[in-house]
Amino acid sequence: MTDQAGYHAVGSAPGARLRVWHVAAGAAVIAIGVVLWLLLRDGSASSASPLPKDSKALPISVKGLKTIAALGIRIYWVGEKPGSTYELTKTADNRIFIRYLPGGVPVGSDMEYLTIATYPVKNAFAVTGKLAAKSSSVRIGIGKDDVAFYDRDTPTNVLVAHRGSAYQIEVYDPSPARAQRIVATREVSAVR
Repeated sequence: MTDQAGYHAVGSAPGARLRVWHVAAGAAVIAIGVVLWLLLRDGSASSASPLPKDSKALPISVKGLKTIAALGIRIYWVGEKPGSTYELTKTADNRIFIRYLPGGVPVGSDMEYLTIATYPVKNAFAVTGKLAAKSSSVRIGIGKDDVAFYDRDTPTNVLVAHRGSAYQIEVYDPSPARAQRIVATREVSAVR
Protein backbone atom coordinates (compact mmCIF):
# COMPACT_ATOMS: atom_id res chain seq x y z
CA MET A 1 0.00 0.00 0.00
CA THR A 2 1.41 3.41 -1.03
CA ASP A 3 0.39 6.86 0.05
CA GLN A 4 0.02 9.84 -2.27
CA ALA A 5 3.75 10.63 -2.17
CA GLY A 6 4.61 7.10 -3.28
CA TYR A 7 5.91 5.86 0.09
CA HIS A 8 4.95 2.47 1.49
CA ALA A 9 2.83 2.53 4.63
CA VAL A 10 4.68 1.32 7.73
CA GLY A 11 4.58 -2.43 8.09
CA SER A 12 3.14 -3.05 4.66
CA ALA A 13 6.39 -3.78 2.84
CA PRO A 14 8.09 -7.18 3.40
CA GLY A 15 11.39 -5.40 4.18
CA ALA A 16 9.80 -3.35 6.96
CA ARG A 17 8.35 -6.44 8.63
CA LEU A 18 11.75 -8.12 8.42
CA ARG A 19 13.45 -5.10 10.00
CA VAL A 20 10.91 -5.10 12.87
CA TRP A 21 11.56 -8.81 13.42
CA HIS A 22 15.34 -8.24 13.48
CA VAL A 23 15.01 -5.40 15.99
CA ALA A 24 12.77 -7.53 18.23
CA ALA A 25 15.12 -10.52 18.02
CA GLY A 26 18.12 -8.30 18.78
CA ALA A 27 16.37 -6.80 21.80
CA ALA A 28 15.54 -10.30 23.09
CA VAL A 29 19.16 -11.42 22.71
CA ILE A 30 20.37 -8.33 24.60
CA ALA A 31 17.80 -8.89 27.37
CA ILE A 32 18.84 -12.54 27.75
CA GLY A 33 22.50 -11.49 27.83
CA VAL A 34 21.88 -8.94 30.58
CA VAL A 35 19.93 -11.47 32.67
CA LEU A 36 22.69 -14.09 32.28
CA TRP A 37 25.37 -11.53 33.16
CA LEU A 38 23.48 -10.54 36.32
CA LEU A 39 23.07 -14.18 37.33
CA LEU A 40 26.56 -15.42 36.49
CA ARG A 41 28.89 -12.44 36.99
CA ASP A 42 31.89 -12.89 39.26
CA GLY A 43 31.92 -10.94 42.48
CA SER A 44 28.15 -10.90 42.73
CA ALA A 45 26.40 -10.33 46.03
CA SER A 46 26.14 -14.11 46.48
CA SER A 47 29.93 -14.47 46.52
CA ALA A 48 31.33 -15.86 49.75
CA SER A 49 34.88 -14.72 49.00
CA PRO A 50 36.31 -12.85 51.98
CA LEU A 51 38.35 -10.49 49.77
CA PRO A 52 37.45 -6.86 50.37
CA LYS A 53 36.24 -5.29 47.14
CA ASP A 54 37.73 -1.86 47.88
CA SER A 55 41.34 -2.85 48.63
CA LYS A 56 44.26 -3.07 46.22
CA ALA A 57 45.78 -6.48 45.56
CA LEU A 58 49.49 -6.81 44.85
CA PRO A 59 51.61 -9.68 43.57
CA ILE A 60 54.08 -10.97 46.13
CA SER A 61 56.81 -13.60 46.15
CA VAL A 62 57.43 -16.21 48.82
CA LYS A 63 60.52 -14.21 49.81
CA GLY A 64 58.34 -11.09 50.14
CA LEU A 65 55.88 -12.94 52.38
CA LYS A 66 58.72 -14.18 54.57
CA THR A 67 60.18 -10.67 54.81
CA ILE A 68 56.84 -9.27 55.98
CA ALA A 69 56.49 -12.10 58.51
CA ALA A 70 60.02 -11.39 59.78
CA LEU A 71 58.84 -7.86 60.60
CA GLY A 72 56.37 -9.35 63.08
CA ILE A 73 53.28 -9.22 60.89
CA ARG A 74 51.32 -12.47 61.22
CA ILE A 75 50.28 -14.04 57.91
CA TYR A 76 48.68 -17.45 57.53
CA TRP A 77 48.81 -19.46 54.33
CA VAL A 78 48.90 -23.06 53.04
CA GLY A 79 52.53 -22.97 51.94
CA GLU A 80 54.13 -22.79 48.55
CA LYS A 81 52.09 -24.01 45.58
CA PRO A 82 54.24 -24.48 42.45
CA GLY A 83 52.81 -22.68 39.44
CA SER A 84 50.78 -20.27 41.57
CA THR A 85 51.00 -16.52 41.74
CA TYR A 86 50.57 -15.17 45.27
CA GLU A 87 48.34 -12.15 45.67
CA LEU A 88 48.51 -10.03 48.83
CA THR A 89 45.73 -7.74 50.00
CA LYS A 90 46.05 -5.77 53.25
CA THR A 91 43.33 -3.56 54.66
CA ALA A 92 43.66 -0.45 56.83
CA ASP A 93 42.53 -2.51 59.86
CA ASN A 94 45.36 -5.03 59.29
CA ARG A 95 43.37 -7.88 57.79
CA ILE A 96 45.64 -9.78 55.40
CA PHE A 97 44.54 -11.97 52.49
CA ILE A 98 46.77 -14.35 50.52
CA ARG A 99 45.12 -15.58 47.34
CA TYR A 100 46.54 -18.40 45.23
CA LEU A 101 46.14 -17.60 41.55
CA PRO A 102 46.75 -20.25 38.88
CA GLY A 103 49.51 -19.41 36.41
CA GLY A 104 48.44 -16.81 33.87
CA VAL A 105 45.62 -15.35 35.98
CA PRO A 106 46.26 -11.64 36.54
CA VAL A 107 46.47 -10.17 40.03
CA GLY A 108 43.18 -8.47 40.84
CA SER A 109 41.12 -10.95 38.80
CA ASP A 110 37.43 -11.11 39.70
CA MET A 111 37.52 -14.91 39.66
CA GLU A 112 37.38 -16.72 42.99
CA TYR A 113 40.34 -18.83 44.11
CA LEU A 114 41.77 -20.30 47.29
CA THR A 115 42.21 -17.45 49.78
CA ILE A 116 43.66 -17.54 53.29
CA ALA A 117 42.70 -14.55 55.44
CA THR A 118 44.35 -13.48 58.70
CA TYR A 119 42.24 -11.30 61.00
CA PRO A 120 43.53 -9.70 64.20
CA VAL A 121 40.89 -10.64 66.82
CA LYS A 122 41.31 -10.20 70.56
CA ASN A 123 40.62 -13.54 72.29
CA ALA A 124 40.26 -15.19 68.88
CA PHE A 125 39.84 -18.70 70.34
CA ALA A 126 36.91 -17.67 72.58
CA VAL A 127 35.30 -15.50 69.90
CA THR A 128 35.55 -18.24 67.28
CA GLY A 129 34.34 -20.84 69.79
CA LYS A 130 31.16 -18.82 70.41
CA LEU A 131 30.53 -18.59 66.68
CA ALA A 132 31.15 -22.33 66.31
CA ALA A 133 28.50 -23.02 68.99
CA LYS A 134 25.68 -21.53 66.88
CA SER A 135 23.09 -23.98 65.61
CA SER A 136 23.96 -23.16 61.98
CA SER A 137 27.65 -23.99 62.52
CA VAL A 138 29.35 -27.25 61.59
CA ARG A 139 32.50 -27.94 63.60
CA ILE A 140 35.62 -29.49 62.13
CA GLY A 141 37.62 -31.44 64.71
CA ILE A 142 41.28 -30.40 64.62
CA GLY A 143 42.29 -30.73 68.28
CA LYS A 144 41.40 -29.45 71.73
CA ASP A 145 43.59 -26.35 71.39
CA ASP A 146 41.99 -25.31 68.12
CA VAL A 147 38.48 -24.48 66.99
CA ALA A 148 37.31 -24.69 63.37
CA PHE A 149 33.88 -24.49 61.80
CA TYR A 150 31.85 -23.33 58.83
CA ASP A 151 28.31 -22.04 58.62
CA ARG A 152 25.83 -24.23 56.71
CA ASP A 153 24.96 -21.23 54.52
CA THR A 154 28.61 -20.63 53.52
CA PRO A 155 30.41 -24.00 53.51
CA THR A 156 33.15 -22.46 51.32
CA ASN A 157 34.38 -20.37 54.27
CA VAL A 158 36.00 -22.10 57.24
CA LEU A 159 37.04 -20.13 60.33
CA VAL A 160 39.88 -21.31 62.55
CA ALA A 161 41.48 -20.08 65.77
CA HIS A 162 44.20 -21.47 68.03
CA ARG A 163 44.11 -21.27 71.83
CA GLY A 164 46.05 -18.21 73.03
CA SER A 165 46.14 -16.62 69.56
CA ALA A 166 45.19 -13.07 68.71
CA TYR A 167 44.29 -14.09 65.14
CA GLN A 168 41.34 -15.69 63.45
CA ILE A 169 42.02 -17.46 60.15
CA GLU A 170 39.55 -17.87 57.32
CA VAL A 171 40.07 -20.45 54.61
CA TYR A 172 38.00 -19.79 51.51
CA ASP A 173 37.78 -21.94 48.41
CA PRO A 174 35.05 -22.06 45.75
CA SER A 175 34.95 -25.80 46.50
CA PRO A 176 33.51 -26.35 50.00
CA ALA A 177 35.09 -29.82 50.17
CA ARG A 178 38.54 -28.38 49.45
CA ALA A 179 38.21 -25.55 52.00
CA GLN A 180 37.10 -28.01 54.68
CA ARG A 181 39.81 -30.56 53.79
CA ILE A 182 42.55 -27.91 54.02
CA VAL A 183 41.47 -27.14 57.58
CA ALA A 184 40.82 -30.76 58.61
CA THR A 185 44.27 -31.85 57.41
CA ARG A 186 45.89 -28.88 59.18
CA GLU A 187 47.53 -27.44 56.05
CA VAL A 188 47.25 -23.86 57.33
CA SER A 189 50.31 -22.42 59.02
CA ALA A 190 51.91 -19.08 59.73
CA VAL A 191 54.44 -17.80 57.21
CA ARG A 192 57.86 -18.26 58.81
